[in-house]
Amino acid sequence: MSPTPETAVPARRGPGRWLSRLTGWTGFRRAEPANGQGNLHQRLIDRLSAGVVRLDTHANVVETNDAAIRILATARDRGAAFGEWNGGADALPIALRQWVTTSLDAATGDWHEIADSLRVAESNLDVTMIACGCDGGFASILHINERELSASGCKRSDVSLDAEFRRLYESTPAVMHSVDHNGKLLSVSDRWLQVLGYSREDVIGRSTHEIMSPDTITRLPDVLKNYFENGFIENVPYTYFHCDGTPKEFLVSSVAQRDLSGKIFRSNTVMQEVNELRKLQSELAELNAFRSLLFQQAVNGIIMTDIRGHILTCNDEACRILDIQMFTIIGNLLSETFSTPECEQHFVREWIESDIETDRDASEVLIAPTSGARQARINIKMTRHMRKGSVFLVFFIFDVSEMVRIRIELDRWKTLVEESLAIIEDGFMIFDGNDRLMLFNDAALKIFELEKTAIATGDSLDRISEAFRDSGILGSGEEVSEVADKLAGRFRDTSPSHEVQLANGRWIRIATRPMSAGGKVTITTDITKLKTLLDESASQNRILSRVNSDLENYLRLASHDLKSPLRSILAGIQFARQDVTDGRLDEACTILATIERHATSSQTLLEDMQTFARVGQREESSSEVEIEDLVAQIADTLDTREKALEIVVDDKVRRIRTPTSSLSRVLENVMRNAIMHNPDACARVRVECRPGTGAFIEFVVKDNGPGIPIANFESVFDPLFKLPGQAHSCGSGMGLAIARRHVELRGGRIWLEMPAPEEGTIVRIDWPASGQERNGGHSPTTAPVSDRLPQPPASVDCRSGHEDSPDSASR
Repeated sequence: MSPTPETAVPARRGPGRWLSRLTGWTGFRRAEPANGQGNLHQRLIDRLSAGVVRLDTHANVVETNDAAIRILATARDRGAAFGEWNGGADALPIALRQWVTTSLDAATGDWHEIADSLRVAESNLDVTMIACGCDGGFASILHINERELSASGCKRSDVSLDAEFRRLYESTPAVMHSVDHNGKLLSVSDRWLQVLGYSREDVIGRSTHEIMSPDTITRLPDVLKNYFENGFIENVPYTYFHCDGTPKEFLVSSVAQRDLSGKIFRSNTVMQEVNELRKLQSELAELNAFRSLLFQQAVNGIIMTDIRGHILTCNDEACRILDIQMFTIIGNLLSETFSTPECEQHFVREWIESDIETDRDASEVLIAPTSGARQARINIKMTRHMRKGSVFLVFFIFDVSEMVRIRIELDRWKTLVEESLAIIEDGFMIFDGNDRLMLFNDAALKIFELEKTAIATGDSLDRISEAFRDSGILGSGEEVSEVADKLAGRFRDTSPSHEVQLANGRWIRIATRPMSAGGKVTITTDITKLKTLLDESASQNRILSRVNSDLENYLRLASHDLKSPLRSILAGIQFARQDVTDGRLDEACTILATIERHATSSQTLLEDMQTFARVGQREESSSEVEIEDLVAQIADTLDTREKALEIVVDDKVRRIRTPTSSLSRVLENVMRNAIMHNPDACARVRVECRPGTGAFIEFVVKDNGPGIPIANFESVFDPLFKLPGQAHSCGSGMGLAIARRHVELRGGRIWLEMPAPEEGTIVRIDWPASGQERNGGHSPTTAPVSDRLPQPPASVDCRSGHEDSPDSASR
């Protein structure tokens, strides 16, 4: 029984394309090729193990190969379908002819490529048709038993490969499956099971149609046609159902695996989840946008070049720095976009040409864009990157022109501040918020007697305190650390300033003030001179206060002392007028003499008051003076009428440098006071001069007078003071007051000392002087005096005489 097309079993295509690829025949024509090329074709097909029959457009046999003749020679014994065909050059058997002619195009007579082969079960042959359009076609004939035997041998040899294939599918992280030529699942990956929710036992051996959506099944024939033609499909949208019925969209890509005969027996399919893919694509787009945003908005300029330095791309900041337009410089050499005025060789060109693969960088280099824009200072770094086998360079550029300008300006201001601080005599120390030294001047080192290397910027205040302690300026001993800590506390304290006395006696003022920008500034001032001046001023103020008090008393007493002689003068004038009127001229003369004496006393009082008030008003220069000569000059001016005067000078200091006029007035007043109030006929005055303490010399004036009561030792130096019983004496009571005023204004001291028995008054004077020159001998000499008594009781010439003993000055 001849098989009919309905009884024929279609099988998947494959050997046809395999045959065409193997033989290279595409569009073979009936005409014989030149140069015997047809014989070559015949020899080629004769070497094939499969049977090949060439047919014309009417399905008549044109030629066959040896394998086809061998297979068809026994066709009569295998079924009626081949009973009338002897394998020669006649028509095909009926069953084959009917199957072939169904593929002819009735309009053109051309053959379309037959999608399936025909298995003739009764004759145990497998026939595959390959259409060649208007040239007819080929029939490939294989013996079914031989094919299956070959396939079973392949299966046995591929057992290990199949096991490895299944393990691969089970371990891959991708969504993958494999199906056979009937579309039944052979293997699925764990990810496939996870996404669709099935177990492996539920799906292996099932057709994929069972879990496909109807829409996917409808489109499947077209997809399979392309799959069989090309051997693969790529990114075809499929919809599968989750185990819970939820549809899942995938993009499916598959590659066919063929057996030795060229038929597809298995597929390798990768499925990408559309939702996941869209998510990944969205994230990738966001990343690309973010990368582009970062690239364009980067603070640094970024330029990418190839290995030779040709610009590939750059961001806006790089264009701004180099004053270039991106669309005009792409492809140009980076080294040609700017020059380097301070470099002999362009550093970018040098970097690119070097073989060093490490990163390169340069700081604050001056560049001049070739566009003629302003020059700029930049920091630049070059890095090398490799991608897909290509090396490219990335340049990072940062415009530091403004930063360099600001730094130069800051350095200029810093230099200006440092020079200004160097001129200032006060010490300046500027600290940051962490009490670390930022700036200081030389005056600060000088005030604390520190070496230049003792402290440095960046030192903490505790470290500076240690430097103070080590310098010895704070003294020595166990307490020096405590003093150093207190001094550091003064530096931290921003309250009102502190005055500190150092170990060498100098005084400093420490004033710390906070700064608005943070930190603080400490100003140290050497106030030793100020302290001295203040002490002197305080002393002078005390003296002035006492003088003002004395002046008040003085004016009060002066007015009293002046009133008495004035009243006497007025009364005497009245008496004298009456005596003259009455003719008593002698009495009138006596009264006039009394008036004259009172007037002279008042004049003397006024002159002494004027002298007292003028003490210290004029600056007096110093000069060298011989003590002996000075005392002799004073003795010559004293009024020694009615008395013999003996003056002894014991001058252990022979010559001094001092304001001579003031010293002369002091000694004169003291000596005159000694003579004036000495009732003895022979007044003795002893003047001693010897070195005192420090820059002072000591004068001691002794007399042989009646002395002064101890209760009046201080009062006698008050203006207009007179001892009881001396109210009407010839003195004004201003002599010792004027002497004290001179002494105290010079910083000296004058006082009375308790005399020994039988001695008169002892006046001691500490007088400031310099350039002291001492006598070599120790013998006192006498100063010359004038004997003014008309009849001296015992004239003593002291010009060249010497004392026999120290007792000669005693009463």
